[in-house]
Amino acid sequence: MLADGEIERLNMPGSIVKVKYGDGQVYKTVEDNIDYERSAAIMLNGLKDLEAV
Repeated sequence: MLADGEIERLNMPGSIVKVKYGDGQVYKTVEDNIDYERSAAIMLNGLKDLEAV
């Protein structure tokens, strides 16, 4: 499975994590003040939940 992820607005209110996968499906979560380490953990956990890794 191919996946593409991005994190918007690091260290700001309303940080957005998006993972696009499969046939145009999107996993999205919004949290406040995501830092670099937390963003990597969220991304990896999201990919694991989707069974992409």
